[in-house]
Amino acid sequence: MTGLTSTTSGDAMRYSILTPTLVRSTLKRLCDSIDSQTCKDYEHIVIVDCIPDAKQQEILDSIKHPQRVILMNPNAPHPCDYGNNARRYGFDHAQGEYILQLDDDDYYADSGVFETLKCVTKIWAIFPVLAYGKRCHRKSPGRHLTGSAMFMYRRDTGLKFEDTTEYSADGMLVEELKKRYVWQSLDDVRELVIYPKANRGKTQEQIDAWERFHKPLQYAKDCLTIDWHDTNHRG
Repeated sequence: MTGLTSTTSGDAMRYSILTPTLVRSTLKRLCDSIDSQTCKDYEHIVIVDCIPDAKQQEILDSIKHPQRVILMNPNAPHPCDYGNNARRYGFDHAQGEYILQLDDDDYYADSGVFETLKCVTKIWAIFPVLAYGKRCHRKSPGRHLTGSAMFMYRRDTGLKFEDTTEYSADGMLVEELKKRYVWQSLDDVRELVIYPKANRGKTQEQIDAWERFHKPLQYAKDCLTIDWHDTNHRG
């Protein structure tokens, strides 16, 4: 345990959201969900993990916003590492009190997420998400249990994603946070992030090709979230 306290520091920006991206078509949806937040105490750092073509550049142009920083990862293109290197690079540019992670194919559930997260006072916290159409929240966080969009933590911990190509780098960070600090569990709040599907670092072209050879996705009763009881649809 270090000497960090959970006191909010004066005029510091509260949230830095880090998004590594292969500039997939879902990036605009994610950005819209952030821009709609009623709490404006944030910055959104988008780290481009590829060399954009003309179509991808159009997407990047469409997400420009005063509170958004678009960075080109100096190490891109590189072998697939699930955005770990990009997250480390984004962390070095962040200025917010708390770090959050959101992949380019996920998005916030509504415009009140940042307002809800104002209740976080500890060094780090975990919260529920809607994963594959079902509520997902483990009261005891851990590797393979707590994904990158399911927790937030103080930037002044200095902790980043590991310099690794492993898919479970988010779990490694969670385990390190567990060793050092007590977490705050938001057990009673609604699902704050929606995971429509698990693409695991696929490019948009790979996603499109996969979907052409699989039966159409089945949606849950709300007509919005995917019914992932059919394991043939897992990405």
